[in-house]
Amino acid sequence: MPIVGFDAQATQGRQSGLGVYTRHLLAAIKHKIKAPMALAPFFDPMAPGQDLKTLDRLRWENRTLPKLVKRHRVDLLHVPAFSPAFLKPCPLVVTVHDLAGLRFSNQMGIASYFYWRYWLPYTIRQADKLIAISEHTKKDLVSCLGIRERKISVVYSSGHEGFTDQISRETIAGLMQQLKIRDKYFISVGTLEPRKNLSRIVAAFLLFSKTHPGYQLVMVGSSAFAHGKYAQRLSREHADGSDRIVVTGFLDHEQLNALYCGAQGLLFPSLYEGFGIPILEAMASGCPVLTSNITSMPEVAGDAGLLVSPVDVLQIAQGMTRLAEDTPLWQDLRLRGKEQIKKFSWDRTAEGTLNVYESLIK
Repeated sequence: MPIVGFDAQATQGRQSGLGVYTRHLLAAIKHKIKAPMALAPFFDPMAPGQDLKTLDRLRWENRTLPKLVKRHRVDLLHVPAFSPAFLKPCPLVVTVHDLAGLRFSNQMGIASYFYWRYWLPYTIRQADKLIAISEHTKKDLVSCLGIRERKISVVYSSGHEGFTDQISRETIAGLMQQLKIRDKYFISVGTLEPRKNLSRIVAAFLLFSKTHPGYQLVMVGSSAFAHGKYAQRLSREHADGSDRIVVTGFLDHEQLNALYCGAQGLLFPSLYEGFGIPILEAMASGCPVLTSNITSMPEVAGDAGLLVSPVDVLQIAQGMTRLAEDTPLWQDLRLRGKEQIKKFSWDRTAEGTLNVYESLIK
């Protein structure tokens, strides 16, 4: 029976978006996989429950994982997050989420620049099949790395599961009080880094605030990018002595769900996304979405999002005004969002992934 190895290391430690993707995909594949195919998930025995530093990750990818592949006589290895080994240990499938590091290489340190510019492209090219999580990521693989289209399969991610609009008013109010959120607010979700377009989001919000002074902007996400220096600079540039802008840091699932439910809308006019899971999270929570009209975001939002140019501050501010004043539009986007999320599921992601496996295992 053919054995498919599955690199599950990303599920260990505090899970980033890649870890969440890997965890859900692994669970869905376990549920759907059938003979004559067996799945062998591999975890790092040297780092149970820990986040890996760069050197630890290189050790896992290039020493530990290849040894496990050989020991278990794996016929096909799937690496759903991070990078495969520099030397391919067996036939290989790699999931590519985005090429942000190539598109925004000027925002990287020396080590990250080398990784994205040289290491990752080389390892990706060694794969027998690539899974792109959106059509836009597929286009990037072709245009940036010269990958042949026939080598790439588009298998959409998911991410709305576990989010609901059935959160009690008491729960929402309690969290708002804890985070010093007054009444009406927009929410922005994502790591505090330049490609999330936070400077323009803040500028658009301050413009919007001139005619809507009762609103706050709540920014949710880790400030770990660039060792926190970008988040510090953002705070310095836009500090105005008021509490109109609330920066929460990282929130757990339940807290995030509650904030989505209480928000006037999600502001997600990112400059670049391989997919954009917060779009689906917000829609599942009954939160209307304002997002970008570029990269993968129109694929994910469909006709259920308010699409704007991410480089046009006035357009972002006008979108906020529409969500604040146009009640029929606001309600329509909520309903459309509920329909849009039905197009995405981890079961579908697993089915598409298994089809890729089967194309390589004869």
